[in-house]
Amino acid sequence: MIEQGWNFIAHQLAHNQFFSGGALAAALGFGLAWLRFFPLWLWGTLKKQILVSGKINNTDEIWGYAKSWIWRRSNSFWSKHWTVQTLWRAERLADGTTTTVRDMVFLPAPGRHFFFVGWRLYWVDVTQNEPKERFQDKVFESATFWTFGRTPTLIKGLYQQMWDEHKADYKEDVVKVFINGGTHWDDVQPLLPRSPDTVFLPQGMWEEIHNDAAWFIKNRDWYRKRSIPWRRGFLLHGIPGAGKSTTVLTLAAHLKMSIYVLNLGICNDAVLPELMSSIEDRAILLIEDVDTTAPTRDRKESVVGSVTPLTLAGLLNVLDGVTAREGIIVCMTTNHPESIDAALIRPGRIDRQFHLGVTNAEQAARFLAAFYEIDPTAACGAATTMQGTSMAQLQEHCLKHRDSLGAAVATWKGALVV
Repeated sequence: MIEQGWNFIAHQLAHNQFFSGGALAAALGFGLAWLRFFPLWLWGTLKKQILVSGKINNTDEIWGYAKSWIWRRSNSFWSKHWTVQTLWRAERLADGTTTTVRDMVFLPAPGRHFFFVGWRLYWVDVTQNEPKERFQDKVFESATFWTFGRTPTLIKGLYQQMWDEHKADYKEDVVKVFINGGTHWDDVQPLLPRSPDTVFLPQGMWEEIHNDAAWFIKNRDWYRKRSIPWRRGFLLHGIPGAGKSTTVLTLAAHLKMSIYVLNLGICNDAVLPELMSSIEDRAILLIEDVDTTAPTRDRKESVVGSVTPLTLAGLLNVLDGVTAREGIIVCMTTNHPESIDAALIRPGRIDRQFHLGVTNAEQAARFLAAFYEIDPTAACGAATTMQGTSMAQLQEHCLKHRDSLGAAVATWKGALVV
């Protein structure tokens, strides 16, 4: 049967000009297609054998380290096209204190850019993609580094350099702050820490908050032995200007923790778990004004395109559900705790609640003594007069009369509106 088929084809090729012409055209087409595909196949095969690569993107913290690393070596890049950005960094001053400065940096624009590290040639392919969804509000960027070689240690060594330079630059006396941008965290200006001596909470409250958080961070095994989720939650509530956010910043600085500020308004049920999973250990998740930003049971939200907003169930699940993040402290602040859904602040999600109200005489005395650099006993009389307002308003009044406590007392008009 097969022999008859071959004989038929041979006969048609020899005596049928239409059949032979079609066969010739098909053969030429196949040959041209193969010639077009062959270089691509050959290059792909060679790339696997003689090139190594590593890819990063701006959803990971190392993206910031890479930007700093490239900025320091921008003169060694063979490029005519650049992206101009600003970059925050901490700088040690001559007196030993630390400040934050912002630099204008030049980074490779989308495309391919060549550079040398020592004698070895590298190149980087930079790409950008515009966001397609409401909750992906930032341009997605990626960079793939390439070099000739057969061992991945050549690329790993490059990323190790970026990491080592970041560790060398990192100042432990600044607080790293991240804010969610769509599906990832953006690092923003690092904050200078405040000493606990400048946080004028009611007597004993700072020690209570600090000791609770410090014990939690150090006792992971204690939680595991008792099958208790290694999570902790604080709710700071009270009048505006009482020092709720300042307390969180001071706690982060004193325990050497980063702060992740969560904006619930740009999250949904799909995005939030991804954000939570990318938070580092020993970090504080801060949700400010939770009474106004958290979803409620009766809130009616419209659907934007194909994306639905964050639901209360979605928020509750990431706080203490099966996929909840461990090893972090959740801090919420609010001026109106009565407006928060009870399920959001029940034990297991929020373990401790602290009320920061108007200043009492003892708080005011400590503040006035520190502000005017006088003995605390000398400030008691003035503190009795100037109590009963928020710490922010007391501070603002004293700033107007920073040279004279007497003038501050003389112009005091009673408890200010809070």
